[in-house]
Amino acid sequence: MDKIYGDKVPHLKEYAKVIEDGKAYGNPAIVFSMFAHYKGVPLMDAFLMYGYSVVSTLVLNAVRAVPLGQREGQVILNDLIKLLKPLYKRVMKLDATYLGANAPGLEMAQINHETQESRLFMS
Repeated sequence: MDKIYGDKVPHLKEYAKVIEDGKAYGNPAIVFSMFAHYKGVPLMDAFLMYGYSVVSTLVLNAVRAVPLGQREGQVILNDLIKLLKPLYKRVMKLDATYLGANAPGLEMAQINHETQESRLFMS
């Protein structure tokens, strides 16, 4: 995004510098949020877009990694998409103490995936 929008997105360069200096780990959700805010995307739309991005990536990886067919993957993706709006309503009721709550095991697997010698899906 930085190459396309340069200095237009507030705080993006500062965030990149903090990551580069090793003071923070990069988080795609933070960058997406900065960009969505800059573009004036309504909060619920941004939530649904990012949610779709996450679930579609997980389903695609499942289709490629386990004996799960393309059709079954699409059915699962469709079911998950239907959960995003109700999930948004629940998330909006949470306070700041939930900020950063996630699935630590998945997060650690993603971090390790980036640097391991042999990866299941090379990108």
